[in-house]
Amino acid sequence: MLADPDDAPHVSVKEMLQNHSQPAWLLVPHMQKLTSIHLSEDQDTCIWTHSADGLFNTKSAYDILRPRGIQRPALSKIWHRFFLRKASIDIVAALWRWFSPILHPPNSNNEHFTSWCWRVIQGSNLRSPFGFVALYGMLLITWEICKERCKRRYDSKFTPIKTIIDQISLQISHAIHQPVFKTAPSDNQLCVLLSLKYKPSVKSIKIKLVRWIPPVNGLCLNVDGASKGNPGLSGGGGCIRDSNGNICLAFPFHYSFGNSLQAEVRALHDGLMLANEFGLSINQIYSDSALLVQSFTNNSSPSWECARWWRPAYDTLRSLQTSCCHVLREANKVSDALTSYATSNHINKIFTTFSSLPLACRGPATLDKTGLPYEYVCFDQTRWNGWMDQI
Repeated sequence: MLADPDDAPHVSVKEMLQNHSQPAWLLVPHMQKLTSIHLSEDQDTCIWTHSADGLFNTKSAYDILRPRGIQRPALSKIWHRFFLRKASIDIVAALWRWFSPILHPPNSNNEHFTSWCWRVIQGSNLRSPFGFVALYGMLLITWEICKERCKRRYDSKFTPIKTIIDQISLQISHAIHQPVFKTAPSDNQLCVLLSLKYKPSVKSIKIKLVRWIPPVNGLCLNVDGASKGNPGLSGGGGCIRDSNGNICLAFPFHYSFGNSLQAEVRALHDGLMLANEFGLSINQIYSDSALLVQSFTNNSSPSWECARWWRPAYDTLRSLQTSCCHVLREANKVSDALTSYATSNHINKIFTTFSSLPLACRGPATLDKTGLPYEYVCFDQTRWNGWMDQI
């Protein structure tokens, strides 16, 4: 063991354990654990490794002399245990100095390379750009070391260290440019990434305060629609309020079967028709459906199924010379509560006072009247392009 069969005899495990001066005690990691192995006093026997039972047979000998399948003699030499190790010392040292800020150093000088790689894999968080670079960089470095050792051993070719580093850095930069990571790196990790010219993109969570904004003068109409199943049982609702937040008119309408876009258009149509019927002049309209608002901007119905309600609503908006604006759902809580009330109870009603509203709608109406905001959670994609992006 540990000896070249061409110039030195083999050393058995028993002789190595009995002689503590053997070089194996310095070369093999965790050698002290072998002392707990109990060796029998029986005489050593020869084992024929080419058979399953360890006994020699003619068939296994013929298999060695006449191997089956496609032969690849060059590939069989890559992992030979007598490989020239000095061929990659300079590569490993240079790559380690370059990538040491990213990779975790070994726990000790005797830590095995496989255990160190496994520790890096377990400690890498792929949701973070730092963990992604650490894992991907370790795999690339291991592969480049293996390729360079084979080049120097069998082809007598030498690749400059700078070329190897540039190739690895280019692959990491290309890989980190595409994904958007969910976990932001720490300040120290970000400094390390930027020092290596890696610019990750991180999806950060931001909380915004959103509230209902009353009209400057006149009345405003908030509408909403929903469908359970989309398509499924649908309904819509809306409310008309003045600049003080007082309820002038509110309605929850059930629309039976349909999709959510149809419910949005029908709620707007019904709100405009009710305002005209009760003699209420609308100065501003709010909806949380971006598709509905965009359809009025483009002067085009969002769907042929909605045309029968969209066209009268569009003509009414032009005659009133008012616009339909998009708002977040948090700023449309009262209409959302009325829509849920309509779809859950399958009911059509009209309310003209605050006290006649359903209990589920009074809370949002009170909050809107007092001006208290709601929390809106949004995701923002951030790409760090330089050192000033950290400030």
